[in-house]
Amino acid sequence: MVRSSRHIGYAALFLLPLLVLPSTVQGQQACTVTSNFNGTPLPAGSYLWFNAVVSVKGVNARSVELLFSNSSITFSVNHVPQTITVPDGQLIFSPNTTTATTTFNPNLGTNGTWVTNVPSSGNLGKDFIVGVAVPVPAGGWPGGINPVTWTGTYETNATGVTVQWQWATAVYTQFTTNYGNLGVKPVDSNTENVYPNSDHAGTPENYKPYVIGGARGGGGSNWTGSYSATGACPVSPIPPQLGPNSCNPAALLSVLLGPNGATAYVPNGNWISPNTGIQVVPIEPPGPATSIATRDVVNSCSSNSGTGETVCTANGTDVYLINGTTVNATLTSGSTGPASTSGGNCNNCGVVIEPNSNTAVIEMGLSGSPSGWGMQFLNLNTNTFSAPAAAAHEISEDVVWDPIRNLILSPGEGGYYDLFSTSGGTEYSANIGGTLDSAAEDCLTGIALSTDEFTDNLVITDLTQATYTGSSWSAPLQFEAFPEYSAYEGPESGTDGIAIATGTHLGIVTGEFPFPPSQANAIIAIHLPDSSGTGIPALKDYAVAVMPNDPDGYPFSMGCDPHTVTAYVSPTTGKAMGLLAEYGPVTCYQGGSPQYVALVDIHALLDAPRLSDGHTVDPNYDLMGNNIVTFVATH
Repeated sequence: MVRSSRHIGYAALFLLPLLVLPSTVQGQQACTVTSNFNGTPLPAGSYLWFNAVVSVKGVNARSVELLFSNSSITFSVNHVPQTITVPDGQLIFSPNTTTATTTFNPNLGTNGTWVTNVPSSGNLGKDFIVGVAVPVPAGGWPGGINPVTWTGTYETNATGVTVQWQWATAVYTQFTTNYGNLGVKPVDSNTENVYPNSDHAGTPENYKPYVIGGARGGGGSNWTGSYSATGACPVSPIPPQLGPNSCNPAALLSVLLGPNGATAYVPNGNWISPNTGIQVVPIEPPGPATSIATRDVVNSCSSNSGTGETVCTANGTDVYLINGTTVNATLTSGSTGPASTSGGNCNNCGVVIEPNSNTAVIEMGLSGSPSGWGMQFLNLNTNTFSAPAAAAHEISEDVVWDPIRNLILSPGEGGYYDLFSTSGGTEYSANIGGTLDSAAEDCLTGIALSTDEFTDNLVITDLTQATYTGSSWSAPLQFEAFPEYSAYEGPESGTDGIAIATGTHLGIVTGEFPFPPSQANAIIAIHLPDSSGTGIPALKDYAVAVMPNDPDGYPFSMGCDPHTVTAYVSPTTGKAMGLLAEYGPVTCYQGGSPQYVALVDIHALLDAPRLSDGHTVDPNYDLMGNNIVTFVATH
């Protein structure tokens, strides 16, 4: 991964001007506060409870996340330097939080993370941000230690936020480094928190009887110690993260991931279908599907696993905001007319969420656009739209949003591979030819791809080597052919759908609807390069296989447009998985709905035995019997 993902909440980053997100600021500025201990000696076997609190301004009833990291405490005891490494701190303000709480998650960050959730409205005083327990060794430590210096960096995902912080230290005769048992008070206030008393934020409520004088405390009821001077700290933007749903394509179906499983959102319709509604299908572990009724035909869904929300677009202008199996809101996009594609017409044509800013981009028809196409951003923190933006060329059937390079990838059927800059507002174009169908990217390396409909080709390029001149871009690029694939797919389908499992170099390629003589039941498991930056990129390996018949005995039937494939990393096994919709006896273009979703273990497919051509999986190898392909019913 680019960075350990610590995000739980997301701030309201509104897109101003159009197509522009706040630029990532490289580098962080440390903030240091220095103080001293009082003269009371520190007995052996006692514990120092270092705790820090912050006063945060500029939250203004928004959802805001503040991180405190790279933190350490330094001092000297009898001329021997001491360095204390401190866990990270994560302070999350939300208008949906009614009671402040503090927990410790040992699995977040290198040394664990304190997570404090606070209501974003009202004044609850100072907020706990981080703490660390330090045992005093045999022989004890003298009083009067000076200086004691605490340093760390603050980051936020919101604009207009300022931070002031202080730290304190108290001494306890009994304590624990199992921080989940301390009962740390999250805020000063005696309301809206789990400890309705007058104690300071940072008080270890479960160990108050054991406090004594020393460090920066006098014992008695001074359970945190006296505060240091105040440090007014620079706050850096949180660099973009690759979360579990980052860099997924704007496909028909999406996957919502949790710590213990995965759920698919599968529309019944597509660009040419009359079928309304969505199926919510537990896939890890598998379970019965739940239907969601919609008033219009849904063509695309995208999920944000950080917030638990799924956004789905309809063929008209409806946009559905879903939590679990409930439609919480129906919004209306700014589409002004249907866009025309080879796979059907649509006002809203697809959606994908960028998790860092919790913002969705909707592909749509715009009657005044030179291409008839455009995009519109939806701020999911406030459920507000930006103005629609016209596109010079046809938008891809499945775009990808790269948060690391601030780009939306859009290879269109007219042969233009467009890159929309979300940090500069420019649409960069490269006329590379072909019938480009869907975007994909390994955002770890910047290796970007596109399918090429009616052929056995994939476009593969390296965005880390891209150069931009005016409204054009170029980079080392090639059309890489897969002749073993065309032997199965025939001339009609070709390469159409594609997705990369975020955080891996593995992906999956599919065809689309079976129109005779095509069968549209072959797939390609692909292994992308492990690095980038030099030369013309090429795949490390690929394996072509035919999907098995579904559990009802029908030949596997791919979906229509937008494409019915996505990829993810399993939260239960850690494997790179492809997820495909399967239509059974009634094809998608005949008005059918998905009957199953198929889970494909991409790594295992690459390891399956192959024929002498080196890339075709042995057709006698049982993909279902060897747990490479599994099916879950959608009805």
